[in-house]
Amino acid sequence: FVVLRAWHAIGIGQSDIGWRILGLIVGLLIVLAAWFNARLLGYRAPVLVIALLGLNPEITRWGDSMRAYGLGILLLLLLFSTVWKVVERPTRWRVLLAMLVGVLSVQCLYYNSVVLLCVASAGAIVCAFSRRWRDAVLVLLIGLPAALSMIPYARAIRQVNEWSSLVRINFTFARFWELLSVVLAATHPLMVYCWLLVVIFT
Repeated sequence: FVVLRAWHAIGIGQSDIGWRILGLIVGLLIVLAAWFNARLLGYRAPVLVIALLGLNPEITRWGDSMRAYGLGILLLLLLFSTVWKVVERPTRWRVLLAMLVGVLSVQCLYYNSVVLLCVASAGAIVCAFSRRWRDAVLVLLIGLPAALSMIPYARAIRQVNEWSSLVRINFTFARFWELLSVVLAATHPLMVYCWLLVVIFT
């Protein structure tokens, strides 16, 4: 909401084309963030990520829309890179930057808190394997400010249980596979198996 209000305040977000420009910018920033992460990890180009983005119209449909999905994806990509820099060599500024990105990420999309937990845990495991126990704890603490920033929403989240039974879905692996297939097969049904082969052989 801050981004949308700021875009409207500067005068661009007062027409349909203005909002479409914002969606385009977010989409391009996602590509740039993927490229930045690839170079950070020692790859020349994020070939698989760009292919997934280019061959999946759902990314453009939802990521570039006036919803939080695109910005949430962008912040998640930045979260990966900032946490990795802390794992490599923790400094005060790297930790603070990772914490800031973590807070922005969960405030943009609440479900990003689950991904943040996974990323921080993975980083801590990498440090633990190197017997860098202090760094492992430090990486886990990256998620603390984000967790604290969610406290104001705790009551609203608890109240969801009062009515969620009306729309509750039993989440099973079959349901997960069904939804994943819908996304991956947006261009052609065979794309699901193409991406499975990519995962198996990489």
